[in-house]
Amino acid sequence: MSEKKAARGFNVLDFIILAAVLAVIVGICWRFNLADRIGVKADRDTVEIAFLIQEVKETSAEALVIGDEFRWVANDMTIGELKSKEVFYAEAFVENDKGELVKTYNDTRRDIRGVITAKGVLSDSGFMLGGTQYLAPGKTLVVKSKDILVTMTITNITLVS
Repeated sequence: MSEKKAARGFNVLDFIILAAVLAVIVGICWRFNLADRIGVKADRDTVEIAFLIQEVKETSAEALVIGDEFRWVANDMTIGELKSKEVFYAEAFVENDKGELVKTYNDTRRDIRGVITAKGVLSDSGFMLGGTQYLAPGKTLVVKSKDILVTMTITNITLVS
């Protein structure tokens, strides 16, 4: 008996298997941000992220040092460098004897408004820190520098020209 071997060529099934393997590899790379880890950066835009930190102690306000690097705790990502800060007595609203809310100030607590310079991709749909993490006004972040861990709320993001 003689066995004939059919000539095997590249067929549709081979193409489907190859496409599936490539899709899995691309998905893994996307999931684990391998592009960032091997040096492909999406940091083409420099922005200023304005923020508000509310009701902290005066010593905490002093721990925010211009030039310090800030990291986003949840993602362990560098956000950027503190460019400026303004410290105010913390605002509080209390009800007066007429039932109206009146603004007053707490002299033992501070509110801080500041700006962090960051890099990422700014588009019509928003700002992507490092090209991967979406940030927008209203978003609350837990951040740290070498001296402090605080919660801040983003109030504005503007492109630096």
